[in-house]
Amino acid sequence: MLNLQQILEEIVADNQLTNDNIVRIIQSRNFFSDLRILAFVLEPLRKAVLALEVRSATLADCFLSLARLAAMLNKLPKSFNLGFRGHCAKVINERFNEFDDDKYITCFFLDPRFRSAALKKISFKRIIKCVASIGQRLGFDLYENDILLDQLQQYKEEKDPFDLDLSFAKKSPLNWWKFTATDPEPELLPKVACHLFSICPNSATCERGFSTLGWLFERRLNLKLETLESMCKLITYWKSNFKTELGYYGIDQRKTYVLVMMK
Repeated sequence: MLNLQQILEEIVADNQLTNDNIVRIIQSRNFFSDLRILAFVLEPLRKAVLALEVRSATLADCFLSLARLAAMLNKLPKSFNLGFRGHCAKVINERFNEFDDDKYITCFFLDPRFRSAALKKISFKRIIKCVASIGQRLGFDLYENDILLDQLQQYKEEKDPFDLDLSFAKKSPLNWWKFTATDPEPELLPKVACHLFSICPNSATCERGFSTLGWLFERRLNLKLETLESMCKLITYWKSNFKTELGYYGIDQRKTYVLVMMK
């Protein structure tokens, strides 16, 4: 709509519109400025939805997306449509209450890219409680639980061995934790972190799987269950790993290099 501003204004100026209500709306002084503010609100929401539907999305991404939406809301002009502004604030607060779970803020803190973010003392207490609770469910004894909390404090202060370069977390924070070795102590905090980052916060992957199964089943009604399952796994694998396969990998490689690699 914003891209059509000049065209719409020219149409109105040339009296090519017969609907007086639409003409008045377009000629309104605040119409296009309100649209720009609405686009300002919807853009981070669009990005949040897309970010949370990917396979690599984590609980930390949920927490971060809500925080970004709240920050965006605070930047709205005070004079902008008080009713709409109040509605946005109400929705954001409701979502924050829904996601007010210790696992989300703990996962956010255990993402090394955000561990230095300013958190209140009460938030860190919640993180300690959550980490200890997960350790207990993973079967840690009292001695291991003490080591776990010591490692959490070391992680917070970015001490060795929790001082790896952030480049390891560029693709996924899970990679960063897999490279973190706590020898001679047991790898307790990395185990808790991997547990949290393995939680998928969306059902998009399951929906893609059902969509693939539906597509296969509509075309081949006589498939056995095992065959259908195997075909779905193959399709899912190729969709997830096509960039690492030879056919894709060879696009940017010289013919001689590929021949040497295949010998």
